[in-house]
Amino acid sequence: MRAAILSVVFLLPMALATARAGELEDRQAIMDDALSLFLTEQFVEIDRVAEQYRADDARTGSGVWKLTRFYDGIENVTAGLRGHYGKALIEDVDRRYQRWFAQNPDSVIAQIAYAGLFIDRAWLFRGSGFARDVAPEAWAPFRANLATARRHLMDHKQTASIDPMWYVTMLIIATGEGWSQSEFQALLDEATAAHPYFYEIYFKALEYLLPKWHGDIAMIEEFANYAVERTQDEEGMGMYARIYWYASQTQYGGNLFVDTQVTWRKMAAGIDDVLERYPNQWNINNFARFACIAGDRERTLALIARIDDGPILEAWGDSAAGEDLMTFRQCRDWRFQ
Repeated sequence: MRAAILSVVFLLPMALATARAGELEDRQAIMDDALSLFLTEQFVEIDRVAEQYRADDARTGSGVWKLTRFYDGIENVTAGLRGHYGKALIEDVDRRYQRWFAQNPDSVIAQIAYAGLFIDRAWLFRGSGFARDVAPEAWAPFRANLATARRHLMDHKQTASIDPMWYVTMLIIATGEGWSQSEFQALLDEATAAHPYFYEIYFKALEYLLPKWHGDIAMIEEFANYAVERTQDEEGMGMYARIYWYASQTQYGGNLFVDTQVTWRKMAAGIDDVLERYPNQWNINNFARFACIAGDRERTLALIARIDDGPILEAWGDSAAGEDLMTFRQCRDWRFQ
């Protein structure tokens, strides 16, 4: 029965998927591949693909690390399904991990992803609402499961931390457990020393610094500059643009230039550096929208002129509300205003 539940739950999104532009299609393909391999328990192949992605520093056309999306595919087994199917699903997945460990107890990706299962268990108890709305009896199992995840990762640190997702997962735990700023910074410094160019480390660190968690807008700006210092030899100012792009996605939306301390001059320089390395249509569409929101008419029109085959609507707003195409047209027609 549980196997049937898994099949129905995960075939449905694939059946409903619509055609996507290249970057999003590539990301989805990586996640679907990981999910399929996990559900069919092809654990040897999962280990092989993950090791290859890690060895090759493999990226998508926009510069996103393929390893991140591969982990996302496995995480999708439990993430977002913490309601009706939550407990039964997590128990089923746990048994799959045990069979994986039996085949390869030294699997790096298995050890890291297994910690993620305890994180999902923690949030199954807590729920996704504000802390003030969490039932008092939910806090103990929430904290216990996060502690289990942390202990599991620390037990396997010597072998598993060669994979940057070990640090990503620890940063998720640090946010959930509310580590002190000094403890968080020590972890972040260690992570970026070991894997300075792995974007997801910076993105998960940013979540800790959001005002809804443990930081504020001044700390975000300081962190964006820190990210540039760690990566400028290869990325230039690119990480500044990527940090605030992620901040927009996770909290600020179209109010990024109102509600944060972002400096457009630095973000524009970051955009130039990103596009020099990754002149991908997904990047161009997103950066054109940021330029428009920032009020930079010249850069907006220059970026829109680089868009091929029409806009990628997912980059321009809320497609469900029809705001994406409207936003694109308003920015495109700026020349006539």
